[in-house]
Amino acid sequence: MRATPLRTMRATSLLRSIHPVTQGPALTYALGLSYAAKQSPPFVPSSYQPGSAGFAGQKTPLGRWVDLMKSLPAGRGELRKTNVEEGQEDLSDGGWGIDTAWQVRKWGAGEDFFAVVDGGNFGRLQRPKIRLISPPSRRGRRTPSRRTRFPPQLTNPATRADFQTHVALSDGVGGWAPDYDPSLYSQALMYHYAKAAQAQPSIAPWEGLKKAYAAVEADKHVEAGSATACAWNLAEDGSARGVNLGDSGFSVIRRDDSAFHSSPQTHYFNCPLQLSKIPPKLRGQGVIMDKPEMGEKFEVKLGSGDVMILYSDGLSDNLPMEHVQQLNTAIGDLLRSEANVHLTSEERAHEHARLLADVLVAAGRNAMTRTGKEEGGKGWKTPFEIEAKKNGKNWPGGKIDDVCVLVAVANNKI
Repeated sequence: MRATPLRTMRATSLLRSIHPVTQGPALTYALGLSYAAKQSPPFVPSSYQPGSAGFAGQKTPLGRWVDLMKSLPAGRGELRKTNVEEGQEDLSDGGWGIDTAWQVRKWGAGEDFFAVVDGGNFGRLQRPKIRLISPPSRRGRRTPSRRTRFPPQLTNPATRADFQTHVALSDGVGGWAPDYDPSLYSQALMYHYAKAAQAQPSIAPWEGLKKAYAAVEADKHVEAGSATACAWNLAEDGSARGVNLGDSGFSVIRRDDSAFHSSPQTHYFNCPLQLSKIPPKLRGQGVIMDKPEMGEKFEVKLGSGDVMILYSDGLSDNLPMEHVQQLNTAIGDLLRSEANVHLTSEERAHEHARLLADVLVAAGRNAMTRTGKEEGGKGWKTPFEIEAKKNGKNWPGGKIDDVCVLVAVANNKI
């Protein structure tokens, strides 16, 4: 089945109408990343064997790149307060300790995957500890922050002056299992997108997606598969361009809490537009074969304090967008509270990105457990339940799925 190509959509005017942005100082972007596979606790026992790792661990350029992405600091929606010794200040790193890092690597992102290409304008700050409660009357010393760079393989030194950072994610279509591993296509698509962005940092995401699609078609390591895609590049001057194909998506939340949320592209209920590689034996059998040109294009202008969120449908199927905005506001309020006056603006942006990504994954996974019967059936409904009802299906509650969230918070360059 082939869908009629959707019109190109320019979000710039929509976003400027709710919050005009003028040319301002150069920006950096703090990155937050969190992901969790559906085949991971609490939806399976901790003794359960993790699902496919795709290309991870393979001694190939693609395999090493997947390992590099998985080495980035990330959460899996398991925020908790760090234990502290008696007499110390009540500080928290959000539960991103060694155990969390091990769990993230063990369980992975399932059929979702992501790409980060640093064009030289990412904030360099290792996460500082934040205060979850008001500090004692004795202020204590400011927590020293540790600075670290992303792994050098994320950057292309010859092109760093272009200051074009790319973030992207993809959701592999599970219907190819068990004959084909759905995670291979999404990982390969992100790998080839990252290669295109590294070779040409100023490339428009829709052009990068075309190159990635063609490269996967020619990649002998991927026999078959399909995936959605959402990709953005973020420039030092605040200009941002994006493309979205399928039911992954993005949100832009301005510092005044006004927001723009993308709409899913679907052929019909629960069947998103998707890029595909079809093996010869299945061609001509009605398998969906969408093209990168069918993705929606977006252009926006970002300012300091604006938040860009990319997410797979594991989030958007389960969590209403108004909840996303409410959680973003709550995190902003926490970081601006008296308890966290010790944070610099750079530290605050970094913590906002990290915490928001992890809180959204946690909220999305919690919503997956909803039954639709909360509060006698009068509680809030998941977007998946609402859409199912519109299509004559009684599928109450949440939908257990892989979930991946990337957050970029803009901040004035110091």
